[in-house]
Amino acid sequence: SSDVCSSDLLAQFGYWEAGKVLYEAGKPAEAFAVFDELIEKLPESGFVPRAIALKLEYYLGGNKAKSAEKVAKDYNLLATTKSFPDGYLRESEYYLTMAQAAGGSLKSADMR
Repeated sequence: SSDVCSSDLLAQFGYWEAGKVLYEAGKPAEAFAVFDELIEKLPESGFVPRAIALKLEYYLGGNKAKSAEKVAKDYNLLATTKSFPDGYLRESEYYLTMAQAAGGSLKSADMR
């Protein structure tokens, strides 16, 4: 019904804004819990790739390569199985490469 569509639309904005507010307030763990809920409950949302990218930037910037690699693998799987637009698939591949390089499982020659 249209009520479901409009409530999903409102919910995705609510999750995104709540997560951003928490992240900007210096509470990444709480923000990521909100983003994880967004990803789980509304995987088709256009905010999903942005939430994942924010998590990846945080993990890569904080020398948390293992966390970054797990999130990047999940992103790549979502981008592939949910038929995300091609740009998001490429972005997921980029983040996977960067996370593997940060973790040392990818040699610099292979990264190039």
